[in-house]
Amino acid sequence: MDKVRVGKNGPGDERMAEKGGEGVETLRLLYVCTGNTCRSPMAAALTEQLAGQLNVPFRLQTRSRGLYAVDGDPMSVHAQAALAEQGVTAEHRAAMLEEEDLEWADLVLTMTFQHKRFLWEAFPAYQDKTFTLKEYIRELENSVHNKIPAASENETEAPADFSWEYLTNYFSSLDVRDPYGGDLEDYRQTRDELAASIRRLLELLAATVDARENRI
Repeated sequence: MDKVRVGKNGPGDERMAEKGGEGVETLRLLYVCTGNTCRSPMAAALTEQLAGQLNVPFRLQTRSRGLYAVDGDPMSVHAQAALAEQGVTAEHRAAMLEEEDLEWADLVLTMTFQHKRFLWEAFPAYQDKTFTLKEYIRELENSVHNKIPAASENETEAPADFSWEYLTNYFSSLDVRDPYGGDLEDYRQTRDELAASIRRLLELLAATVDARENRI
């Protein structure tokens, strides 16, 4: 069965989405932020819009959750306004992340490294499918453009000085900015940052599917 591979080493890994109706693959994508009122619901809404625009060769199911969400809180007014400017209408209520969400997802994308660290420590069983959004894009770009071998052929040990502090400093430039407490312009900037990243994500995922089909 053909597979969408979305594990810790991008397209070369063995994690996959199941086939949906009519033989089309389905990718279950979970976005995670802090309160689930700004970044992660914006990301989910933009993903649905961009997937339609790009006509990706797979089905997408999206969820968004927060690490410290208050269940039932509405999406930020500025987040809704920023999305509406791009023709996106999102009906959303915040929800706290549960382990069932991680079980459901094929790929878990956090907005910051600190979100990822929280999940890695609290739910170690799901580390192989949990990344920051921009980190995973980088993994896919390396795999698609540089044709890096799968992990089993190219494994390396973690550096001796490995630490969360080291990784936080390294990955901080890949965080998605938090607009919480800012004005509408702050939310527009985050919207545009997310849209650019998600467009690239979907293009790369589509490329891995197309490349695999060409080899069949």
